[in-house]
Amino acid sequence: MIDITGLPLPPNAPAPGACVRASRPESGLVELALDPPHRSLAVLDLPLLRDLDAALEVIERDPLVRGLVITGRNTRQFAAGADIDAIASLTDPVLVGRLVQLGQQVFERIARLSRTNHAFTSVAAIGGAAAGGGCELALACDFIVLANSKETKIGLPEVQLGIVPGWGGCERLPRKIGVPAALDAILNGKLYSARQALKLGLADRTTNPEDLLRIAHGIALRREKLEHKERVLARLAVDKNPLATRLIAGQARKAVLAKTRGFYPAPLEALEIVARAPHTELAHGLEAEVDAVRRLAVGPVSKNLIRIFRLSEEAKKTKLLPDGTSAASMSRMGVLGAGVMGRGIAALAAERGLWTRLFDIAPAALDTALVEHRNAVLEKKKRRRLEKHEAERAIDRLDISRTLAGFGRCELVVEAVAEKLEVKRAVFGELAKQLAPDAILATNTSSLSVAAIAEGLHTLRARGRGALLQPGQEDAAGRDRARSRDLRRDRRALRRALARTGQDPGRRARRRGLPRQPPARALSRRMRAPL
Repeated sequence: MIDITGLPLPPNAPAPGACVRASRPESGLVELALDPPHRSLAVLDLPLLRDLDAALEVIERDPLVRGLVITGRNTRQFAAGADIDAIASLTDPVLVGRLVQLGQQVFERIARLSRTNHAFTSVAAIGGAAAGGGCELALACDFIVLANSKETKIGLPEVQLGIVPGWGGCERLPRKIGVPAALDAILNGKLYSARQALKLGLADRTTNPEDLLRIAHGIALRREKLEHKERVLARLAVDKNPLATRLIAGQARKAVLAKTRGFYPAPLEALEIVARAPHTELAHGLEAEVDAVRRLAVGPVSKNLIRIFRLSEEAKKTKLLPDGTSAASMSRMGVLGAGVMGRGIAALAAERGLWTRLFDIAPAALDTALVEHRNAVLEKKKRRRLEKHEAERAIDRLDISRTLAGFGRCELVVEAVAEKLEVKRAVFGELAKQLAPDAILATNTSSLSVAAIAEGLHTLRARGRGALLQPGQEDAAGRDRARSRDLRRDRRALRRALARTGQDPGRRARRRGLPRQPPARALSRRMRAPL
């Protein structure tokens, strides 16, 4: 059993045995679910490591157990990395070294199960995030099975916190996927999707979330086949060739120094350990990890990077407005005009998860919009940028109409009708009567004055209806309403589109020395920006 005395425990640490659920779904198979009651997402803190170690000790003593599956509390959760709060609180290198060694001991215990018993197989069944320590736990298993879902991400981002993977990641990852790929993954702190991980060789099989445990159980009992192919030639030509690994490490060092200018020591430390891994005994490599983390974790660079990370995570969790009230989400959007610009905006909104209604008086234009949207979505599905169910939902979310019926339920309406002042005024006047008090009216005009379009809306706006906005302009009332809505990813995209640049939509482009472009393309480009 590992000894955690003298190391920082979370304030609400549960009693021993509460963090890991052990079950025996089949004869000869043990399933360990990481389910700490004191955390909404499993974190590899000391109570969880303690309980995992105790569960592994029971498995070691049972000669009838032939397979082990380690998974999360459900098929969409696994485990995050180490306890960042504990690392941030430690200033003694000795205690840091102890913490790293404890994790290594537990994970090495997993790896030793199949080394000492060739009939034994361990499998990590992962749905959700497996970053840092979660990925290192999976690497200690014989095989990794990932659920095909957006939530599934796996990788080793420790260098972004100013440290190196210290629980075997620098040693086991290059042994699994090769030195070049491991360097790319660790030095850049990449997190991979299920498909990317399978292609890289990090995962051995992918499956639907509902089949995750069934497939993992079959692999653990050697009933299921694997998708990953062994890298025999690459291992001999590169990993086992000291000259090749030295050359790769040299090129990687140049790239790291060009990017960091020597201010961040963690990537250089990780580079050396990873490059030596294929030629080093595992025990010596693990010692190198302990030594590197012991020095880096107490340094100012790591402390500051951890502080930035914690502040960023706290900001992501903040869902309350400045006045303390909860924000609402956006689910419905309307677009007026099925021209090139209008149908492009509508298609993008539908793909991003908004139920979108597109209005036009011309049936041919509406039909064209549906056909183009369907073809674009199916093309993304063909290229595996969208799952089948995601593509079907994206197609279903776009609705067309030749009347304004149903627009009253929209939280946001964007007009892209003809560039005629009287037409836009008439459209907005009719919409403002239907929309909710906190709805947003947006214009996609490229030449008309927003103030002129809004002249007929002053009475309605005084009653709190229909704030009129233009992509590239927003007024004070519109800013207040925008703050009152948590549009989640939609709001972030919308704020890029409604960035303040004054009445003239070409002002921002000219200020940056860029050619003026159609506002719909600008809106589409900003809404496609990474969130």
